Amino acid sequence: MADSVSKSLEHFQEKDLTVKVCRLLFGTIPTAPSFVYYRDLMGALRRVVPQYSGEVPASMLEEIQSEPVNRTLWVADKLDIEDATLATYTGVSNLLSWFTGGQTGRHTFEADRPQAIDAVLKICGVSYITNKLFNGSVQEKIAQLVALPAGREMVLYLCIAEIALPFSSDVVEGGWDFASKHLQGAMSEGESKFGQVMGEKATGELKETLNGMNHLLEKTMTNVREHLGSVVSKLESVMPKVFNVAGSATGVMATALDALPAWRFMGARLAAEVSAVRAVGASSQDVAGESVSNVTL
Repeated sequence: MADSVSKSLEHFQEKDLTVKVCRLLFGTIPTAPSFVYYRDLMGALRRVVPQYSGEVPASMLEEIQSEPVNRTLWVADKLDIEDATLATYTGVSNLLSWFTGGQTGRHTFEADRPQAIDAVLKICGVSYITNKLFNGSVQEKIAQLVALPAGREMVLYLCIAEIALPFSSDVVEGGWDFASKHLQGAMSEGESKFGQVMGEKATGELKETLNGMNHLLEKTMTNVREHLGSVVSKLESVMPKVFNVAGSATGVMATALDALPAWRFMGARLAAEVSAVRAVGASSQDVAGESVSNVTL
């Protein structure tokens, strides 16, 4: 019986909207890892440890069935659920709302508090995954996250789709300082909703990780902000073709809600890549040829 990670990877085909969106977003940020599409464990292994040769090791097959990995997929699924416990809209539906009237004039967090709460939910989710999937201090866990290409993609997606695009006017004007102010205003409600699903204990254990994640998001948003105009221009130029939009705002939203499980996609890739690294005993310097100290988001 196939494991959950393998099934999730196999689910996403290169022609799928989710894959196209991720390729487009990450391809627009110069410092993002080169986007590599793969549908199996060997693809993940070759991405993070290019020098490895041989079959998928048994130790990797064990890793991908571990409790932290399964929990990662579970949380990623929750981040994709529309009108349910962790989100009102998926990140990409927020992205698409930018093009369909969701951002007319000056769009602020005050004018759309649910957007800010949704962003907090996603930050809590990524923090929880980081806390669950990696070992060591908070700084060590975050370093391990961004040492992996899939980890950097997840953080970039969080910043682009969940913060920068839905609130682009505010981000352009004030960057992370402005966004952080309003995210903090929604933090209590966002954490409360996260706790309803994960349990209050899980939320309480995230305090240190959330603080560490804020530093990572601040650094990442500085880079995203510099390239936000390019992201918007590229999306505007290719949106009809990539999203198969017929011109109906309702149709766009329905398509996004039905067809873009982006967090499941990224969660499966992260789970596969961390399992690959652990299975072959690769050091941070071995991962995709990069040292953690050289990683730029």
